[in-house]
Amino acid sequence: MSNRVYRSGNKMRTEMGSNGYSLYFFDEHTSYMVMRGHCMEMPQMATKNANPFQMGGSVERKPLGSDTVDGHPVKIEQVTVTSSDGKSTSMKVWEATDLQGFPVRIEMPNGMRMEYKDISLSDPPNSLFEKPDNCRAMPNVLGGRPQP
Repeated sequence: MSNRVYRSGNKMRTEMGSNGYSLYFFDEHTSYMVMRGHCMEMPQMATKNANPFQMGGSVERKPLGSDTVDGHPVKIEQVTVTSSDGKSTSMKVWEATDLQGFPVRIEMPNGMRMEYKDISLSDPPNSLFEKPDNCRAMPNVLGGRPQP
């Protein structure tokens, strides 16, 4: 599956092909899903810890070498992220040295692989992060119980 991702400060937009897109406002702990002309505001809990750009905890890096991926010179590292609650996640990361270390490929131990292409480090237009006027809040429930 191929999706476009845009990021500007504490805002992120992920496009899901012609099906729609999601907006994330990390500083507001709010997200919106827009599909087929409908917009749903997601509960605060859905994005409270969802910003991968502001994870707490520690990061350990182990160099594994270098290569070229999709025309980009990369350094390969084993990256282990340990969250503030002590849970660790390890991944193999190919960081493009010509894109300020942006990861062009990530492989997880479970076999999941993500590749990023057509990367631009310039700021996307603000219009990509405008919330549609027709957004409706989703019920703030988890497992059928109202959230405090």
